[in-house]
Amino acid sequence: MDASSPKPVTSFVKGFLFISLFIASIYFILQSIKNGFAADKQMDFAIWASVFMAFVTPAAIVMIRHEVRLSRIKLIELFAETFNFVPSTPRAAAVPQAVPVRQDGMIQPAPQEAQAAQTDANSKQNVSFEFVKGKYFADLDIPRRHQQSAANVPRFPMMIRSDWLMLVCAIPFMVIAWFGSFILFAPLIEVSRIGRDFGVGSWLWPSMLALGGSDINTIRDPAQFEAQHINVLTVAMLAFAGGYFFSLRLLLRAVAVFDLSPITFLRCFVHILLAMLLAVVIYRVFPTAESWGNALSRTGQALQTLSGAPSPPSPPSTLPPAAPATVPPGGTAPAMVPPMPVPGAPAVLPAQPAAGVTPAATEPLRDPRGGTICQANQPCPALGPAAGVSAIWLIIAFALGFIPDAALQFVLQKAGLSFKERYADLDPHAKLVPVTLIDGIDNFIAYRLEEANIYDVQNLATANPIMLHVESPFGIYETIDWVAQAQLCTVTGPDRFLLLKTLNIRTIFDLERAVMPHVPAPDAPAGAAEPPAPPDEVVLAIGELLVRDSERDKVMRTQLALGPAVGEGRDGARGRPSVAETQHMVAVMIDDLHVHRLRQIWKHIVGELGIPNARL
Repeated sequence: MDASSPKPVTSFVKGFLFISLFIASIYFILQSIKNGFAADKQMDFAIWASVFMAFVTPAAIVMIRHEVRLSRIKLIELFAETFNFVPSTPRAAAVPQAVPVRQDGMIQPAPQEAQAAQTDANSKQNVSFEFVKGKYFADLDIPRRHQQSAANVPRFPMMIRSDWLMLVCAIPFMVIAWFGSFILFAPLIEVSRIGRDFGVGSWLWPSMLALGGSDINTIRDPAQFEAQHINVLTVAMLAFAGGYFFSLRLLLRAVAVFDLSPITFLRCFVHILLAMLLAVVIYRVFPTAESWGNALSRTGQALQTLSGAPSPPSPPSTLPPAAPATVPPGGTAPAMVPPMPVPGAPAVLPAQPAAGVTPAATEPLRDPRGGTICQANQPCPALGPAAGVSAIWLIIAFALGFIPDAALQFVLQKAGLSFKERYADLDPHAKLVPVTLIDGIDNFIAYRLEEANIYDVQNLATANPIMLHVESPFGIYETIDWVAQAQLCTVTGPDRFLLLKTLNIRTIFDLERAVMPHVPAPDAPAGAAEPPAPPDEVVLAIGELLVRDSERDKVMRTQLALGPAVGEGRDGARGRPSVAETQHMVAVMIDDLHVHRLRQIWKHIVGELGIPNARL
């Protein structure tokens, strides 16, 4: 073990102290919250759930991140030992030694110097491996003179500066997560009662965001006032639930690819806060979830009326107008007011029927509170805030928590603000290619690859196969094969990729070996078998597939008025490329940094397998 690595006893003591401190902190927070609510039993579930979601979950995610770091560093060391990926280590101070001189006067390097030079050359060649390893040591305060290994990483979490910094930056997320989860799980009777004598209602008073701008009747009526307050809280809490679980997925995905950072917790905080605000604003504009197009149409008509422009005539109403309510001296307004008499129609009175007599519901009555038509023998339903939250809003509010950016864009567009529009005419012709097109990848594996931020074939083509192997349960040979297939599919397109597979060309290296002339490597050992030169017939057949037109390309050129394809004659046929033209196309395809990196890893592993296994 390295001298700089912590002793096992010291690490155990620090880990035990941290766990004890963490448990004590959680217990102190629980007792403080319970004492603040006078230790009401009905609040226990809300308190426990909010503490778990707001404090225990982020701390557990940070500790899981540390365990992921340890396990993957050990896997990287095992991978390096298996395939002889020599890590770059600091050079020790040079010791003066006798310099041997050959008979011809030239200096001959010592065996140790030659071996060190070869080691440095090997370490410089494995840039992809060094990047994968450095990813898990970037935030560790390890001196450069010490080797990056699992022995220099603390055994328990919270022993390094980055873990504590991450928890400190997660405080805004913890606060909003505690507030939202507590209100979400608190008993409704505790939340709905507003007053100084109630636990939650004493500090959760209606705000300008919830009731600002309401009509005077709603503000003065205590029942309507409390109903609007509960409705807004319901929408905000459902949006919080959607935003919280979206953030939880984001945090777990960041841990899976070891991309969790302090800015990730701040993004989650902003995401939840923006989702709640947007959900409340949109609900205040469309409380009944009616057609937003109709609402905008009515707004446009109102603007035309204010500007003096003629508005389109409204269709004639077939309902009788409502009569004004008459209030007797010292009395209150009746619940329902009969309509004005219509010529030719019998008058309908709101008199109570005699006992045992069922009135005939022949004429409707109009509710003076909002114009809703009610039957004569049935009470009018509650309107306004007292009607509650529309059922469709239960889904909309939760969905807005997942996509607050789309909701913000919707609000800005409906507000009539002018923004630079997105050029979307090419979207139908630039569709994403799913990774399930690759051999060996089904829907379940595609879902696992999403944890590594791989959503389509282009993401897979640019992935580092070593990092993909370390951060996923898939083997190194499998990831190399997937990346090679994805690179071929990316440069040729999915249609030609499937056609090339009919010629047993599955990867980008298969295309290179089948078309390009073989050039022996300068460091190739003597006696290595030389592959035969590619036949011209095979090259011409591959070239014909590479320039073959697909129905998707024809539709795209027709809709975008691009004209015929390059080399296409009047009869629609395209000329067959020559051998030189085909080799030039393939040379351009494979001249890519991602292909060069994959070739470097491929050659290193082939070299470790041995020359006899290079070719069958």
